[in-house]
Amino acid sequence: MSPTETSPLVQSVVVPMPSAEEPFSIVEDPREQDAGTFPRPGRFRDKVRSIIKARSFLHDVQSGLRVPGAAPGVDVNAPNPALEALFSEDVCIQVTDYSADRLEVTFLDPSTIEPFLNRKRPSWSKVRWVDVKGINFPAIKIIADKYKLHPLAVEDVFHFPQTIKTDWYDTHIYVSMILPSLARQHADDIDISSDTESVYEAKLSTSISSDKMSVPHGMRRLFPVRPNVGMDRGSHDALVPDVFVEQCNLFLLREGTFVTIFQHDGRRATSPIYTRLEEKGTVMRDCQDASFLMFAVMDAVTDHFFPVVDAYRKELDWLELHVLGNPKAEATKELHLIAKELGSLRRTIMPTRTLITSLREAGKHNFQPSSPEVTPPEISRLTRTYLSDVKDHIDMVLDALESFENDAGRLSDLIFNTISHSTNEAMKTLAVVSLVFLPISFLAGVFGMNFDHFPELHWKIGVYGYVANRSL
Repeated sequence: MSPTETSPLVQSVVVPMPSAEEPFSIVEDPREQDAGTFPRPGRFRDKVRSIIKARSFLHDVQSGLRVPGAAPGVDVNAPNPALEALFSEDVCIQVTDYSADRLEVTFLDPSTIEPFLNRKRPSWSKVRWVDVKGINFPAIKIIADKYKLHPLAVEDVFHFPQTIKTDWYDTHIYVSMILPSLARQHADDIDISSDTESVYEAKLSTSISSDKMSVPHGMRRLFPVRPNVGMDRGSHDALVPDVFVEQCNLFLLREGTFVTIFQHDGRRATSPIYTRLEEKGTVMRDCQDASFLMFAVMDAVTDHFFPVVDAYRKELDWLELHVLGNPKAEATKELHLIAKELGSLRRTIMPTRTLITSLREAGKHNFQPSSPEVTPPEISRLTRTYLSDVKDHIDMVLDALESFENDAGRLSDLIFNTISHSTNEAMKTLAVVSLVFLPISFLAGVFGMNFDHFPELHWKIGVYGYVANRSL
């Protein structure tokens, strides 16, 4: 086949993204679909029970719950109709083969990924990147079987949300991260960059919404929508950060193979990397290193925390001006919710430090090979050097979140101190007024009695004599 010819396996994927809440479809027995027939009561009960069971399992998976007593791991060679029914949406799979002087990109779908992977890899391809944009069990099953992914790592792909971590196995390194984004980014990031993906991107954009009450398909809201605590924000309501996250699964294998599986599509993190790969002479192209490609994805994911940090900075700046100008108790409720979100976000991404340390140390404290001959995929010296940049970025994010959390607490203290100071000033004024009127009130109380048997009442010197007599 000449370089100009197109393989029949290479095709542009045109798929709508179905809703996660779409009900299951039940395939009826053709004998029961004739006019005037109706399923027998026993069979009808079985169908109802199967629907209830499937919906219950769907709720457990979407809620990140684990079924008590279930066997650990997902064996892709064993039938798993539940996962196949839950994760059967159409996805786009982008395979990129590249070397220092050549680049080839192939777009596949779940029906064409298996024959493509069974073909012999080009001899010039130093790095192969398999990028799965979405969760599709048949496609992931083929990839996991091809590259011998560990059942525990495959299970982590389907059980989300997953903690940020790295696991070392005999054949690969598994990295789990979360990719954050703000609600306003969903409407602004629609950027159709190539004709090959234009239809897919257009379909994908219909599932992305900037509405604060809707969750884009394949993603989850990191924090619940804040309740109305009585603050009148007016035009500043857009300052409230609405953070969405999706799980990122990274697999570094031997022989220059790298696999990424994103819960939604990961386009915000991968698009800049594809742009850099198209340019010759870059470090990524010249090093021909799959571990460096993994670093690039990790760095892009980490950088997406900076817009989130900036959004909280703007909200706290506005609240600070509001508190200094008009401190009210309602603002403490808002500050409490902000401090809670900042603390939760900081604790969520804090394991990234341990992740980076493990990768830089080549997992010597985490990896126990099954035999002395087994060695994990290599993390090159160049990658270990550049991973320090990811560590610096995550340190900046964590320090900023901790600082903002403290600022929220200090603003709450300022409100209470200001209200307490105002109360003290009012009490001081009332004390002065009471000091002036207390003697008069006392005299009025003494001489205002409603009886006449009061000797001092008839004195010629009257009140003055009574006061002088009591003073002596």
